[in-house]
Amino acid sequence: MDFLSYLSQDKSTQPIGAVLVLNSTNLLQRALPYTDDPCFKEVRLYLDSDDDDAGTAATRKLFESAQTPSKFVDMRSFYEEYDDLNAWPLGQKV
Repeated sequence: MDFLSYLSQDKSTQPIGAVLVLNSTNLLQRALPYTDDPCFKEVRLYLDSDDDDAGTAATRKLFESAQTPSKFVDMRSFYEEYDDLNAWPLGQKV
C-alpha cells in the first residue's frame, strides 16, 4: 500500500526509475545486492516513521551494510508526522 501511496502523490501510473518494494524489513539482506548495484546513483528509503522501531532499525542497517551508504536518502522527513508513507495522503497523523 505504501508504494501505491507513493505513486498517487504525483498521479503517476508508474515510477521513474527502478523500484524495490520490501513487504517486510526481514527482507533487507535480500535487498542489499540490488541497492549496492553501481548503476543506481541514489537509493531513496521510504520506510516507516522514526516512531517505528522496525523502520528505524531497517534504515540504520541499510546505511551500515551498504557498500556506498552515501547514495542512500532517508525520505521519512517528508511524512515524519505520520506512521508511514501510506498514512500521509490519508492524513492519519501519529
